[in-house]
Amino acid sequence: MESMLAAYGSARRRCRTRRKRILNLDIGGGTTKLAIVSKGDVVATAARYRGPVQVVDDTARIVR
Repeated sequence: MESMLAAYGSARRRCRTRRKRILNLDIGGGTTKLAIVSKGDVVATAARYRGPVQVVDDTARIVR
């Protein structure tokens, strides 16, 4: 749902005025979401969820 909302907010108008298919890509901290917009409508969406992020300190020791 989030990828669809982002596409409507950013790509829909541009897609209609230029008559092109647009891929809206949202790269976040732990997820990547995409939506394909054609003729002003979202025709496909997908999301990739990454697992927990490994955090290391200055000595390369895993802290979480």
